[in-house]
Amino acid sequence: MDYLLHAHPIAWVALLPFWAFLLRLLAGLFQVDVPSWTRAFVNVVLTGLTAFLVYDAAGFVFLQMFGFKYVDVPTGYGYARWMMESPLLKWEILGLVPGVRYLPIVFALCAGGTLQVLTLLVPFRVGVLLFLVHWGANLGLLALVGLLQTLALGEQSASWGFGSPARSSLKLKAHPGLNTETLKGVLAGMTPKTELDAKDDKKKSSSKDAKGKDAEKPDARPLEEVSLSDTFEATLKDLDPLLASLDHASAPMLSKSPRLEAYLKGGGWWVVLGVLGLFSFCWLISILTRIQKLRGDR
Repeated sequence: MDYLLHAHPIAWVALLPFWAFLLRLLAGLFQVDVPSWTRAFVNVVLTGLTAFLVYDAAGFVFLQMFGFKYVDVPTGYGYARWMMESPLLKWEILGLVPGVRYLPIVFALCAGGTLQVLTLLVPFRVGVLLFLVHWGANLGLLALVGLLQTLALGEQSASWGFGSPARSSLKLKAHPGLNTETLKGVLAGMTPKTELDAKDDKKKSSSKDAKGKDAEKPDARPLEEVSLSDTFEATLKDLDPLLASLDHASAPMLSKSPRLEAYLKGGGWWVVLGVLGLFSFCWLISILTRIQKLRGDR
């Protein structure tokens, strides 16, 4: 999410033609009427803007409903000020109540799917699925742009986007039994450490303590004790040489950004390869579709 928010606002505008092209491509894959370029541009702007406003407004409503219990909301704090808050801050505030942070996403998905129905004249289930796939790919591409921006220009370029938390007027309240360490870090302008990072750190520390004990145990295990996660981890371990070659090739550029280097070595390469693989798949499908049309015309 960090690199998605780091992308310069100009990148959002510059990517509009590609997003419109991707919508036309996905419409063909979903076997619905392919919209014109003008209609595709209007669809991208309307669905994206509406989904954002629905998500943001729903978050503000939830803040007004329960926020006073956990957050000190100043007098006169309206939606205009909430809209300018950091998305990371909003995400963590909504996460103070379990499950609430995901409800605005559901509302935004329904709103985006409804607009797809109205603009492309498709069934609702097709509109929701098309919106989900389309904007999932759009945001993945935007995250890749933010990553490349950070790689080329360094960490200082992150302040150009929407990822750096501004000084917020919201203050945390003391609440028994509530874990607010991540939110405190966001309010302090720090990048929060995810649960996956915390589990990884815990796993590393425990592995160091148990290194001597593990050395005495045999590596072989009965087949019935090998789980699917063990097989998956073994497969990833076999692919480590590929990631090592990517690390070696990109080392001169990554030296400018230690944080980006740590992210990529911690599994970020899989995100990059996944996004590239998705767009390669879409490109291949478009080529095959054109070949089939040419054969049909003959």
